[in-house]
Amino acid sequence: MHSVELIFLQVADIEAAVPFYARLGFEPRSSDDKGATLERGSTQIVLERSPGISPDEKVRASLSVPMEIMEALWDAATEVDPAAPGPSLVAEGVFEYIAIDPTGNRVRLKARLPELAP
Repeated sequence: MHSVELIFLQVADIEAAVPFYARLGFEPRSSDDKGATLERGSTQIVLERSPGISPDEKVRASLSVPMEIMEALWDAATEVDPAAPGPSLVAEGVFEYIAIDPTGNRVRLKARLPELAP
């Protein structure tokens, strides 16, 4: 049996959002002026253009990523704001980091320490 995890996100700017999710390891599969679809393994992210979206404090998606990706995003955030909060330990060997995509969506990233990854 094969299953697909599908995540829908509204974004104000498709062209700005696609590279962010590609950096998380998702490959663009299709794109037009109304939206884009990206895929990694059995997870698909569908970005839908919604110009009126306004950022808030809610987490819009939770994704597992390799530790290197989490660290790279945090490094980029600290270049803009040296006081940016970093990843936190939420379980034995599992770190969590709240990243913000270019359109303001909060995305919870979880990563296992490499030596504990399956």
